[in-house]
Amino acid sequence: MAVATLNTGMVGGEMGLAFWDCFAIIMVVNVMACLLPAWTATFGLTGLRMTTFSRYSFGYWGNLLVVVFSMVSTTGWNAINSISGASVLYALSDGKCPQWAGVIIICTTVWVICALGITWIHRLDAYLWIPPFVVWCVAAGTGAKSLDGNAVKSPTGANGAASAFSFIAVIFSFAVSWINCAADYNVKMPTNTPRWKIFVATYIGICLPTVLVQTLGAALFTGTQVNPEWKAAFLDAGVGGPLKMALLPAGGFGKFLLVLAGLSSIPVSHTNNATRKQKVLTFPEQHPKQLLLRSPCPEFRAMGPPRSPHRLRDIRFHRRHNSRLLRSRLLL
Repeated sequence: MAVATLNTGMVGGEMGLAFWDCFAIIMVVNVMACLLPAWTATFGLTGLRMTTFSRYSFGYWGNLLVVVFSMVSTTGWNAINSISGASVLYALSDGKCPQWAGVIIICTTVWVICALGITWIHRLDAYLWIPPFVVWCVAAGTGAKSLDGNAVKSPTGANGAASAFSFIAVIFSFAVSWINCAADYNVKMPTNTPRWKIFVATYIGICLPTVLVQTLGAALFTGTQVNPEWKAAFLDAGVGGPLKMALLPAGGFGKFLLVLAGLSSIPVSHTNNATRKQKVLTFPEQHPKQLLLRSPCPEFRAMGPPRSPHRLRDIRFHRRHNSRLLRSRLLL
């Protein structure tokens, strides 16, 4: 439901694809790709997080490479989410709130929420999807008269194929990015919960809003091709420009909705950061204490005092125990 999802839907139009081609790609790719995070979400019923599964699958040092790739992925999506939200705040303020300031506002809020812990993240996420849902519904209604599904004609031949495959890759990467954390948020579920319920709930929870919001993004881009004001707003503020123009008929209420749209980057970003923290926490077991304390990465220095040898022995014991537990439960 975040504004980054809206931004992703606009990419197809920027690549020269027609709205209906974008819609077909968004629908088909998401329907298929969302099966993967829905499947991995069922792993959480074992009580183990995805980092434990990757350690079991790739080994002690092989897991380090998986953790690095996961941290790069979550960092990249954090950047996309923060910049997308900041562009909406920039458009709302008519440039008075620069995008770098919007990024600081969003990232600081995310950091504070992450400090509250995973329990509070669960509690907040139960309700934080509602405000952006209202925003997208209103934007679709007030901006519909300015949209044109035939505004863009897709290229043909090799250029058309290149644009289509590039957009397919973008949409696929958006959906599967939830794989590295899908199980982490089900570890507290009752162990007798049917796996199919976790699968279906996760699939619908990822696929449905992704398809709807990305389709709205593709539709809003068509407005930039038929309305000079929309195009100027898009060139100036990015995704925030067309969204502002769509909500303009709503007056003051539309400005309030723009604030909610900009802040919609916070829920998805604190989810990414919570996952990134779990990956970072595997590093103290594998690297010298002095390296962590001197590292420029703030997460390393903020994790508290170095672990004692006794604590490290406990960690190794629990790691072996989790590995045996994982093997036994995967056989069930």
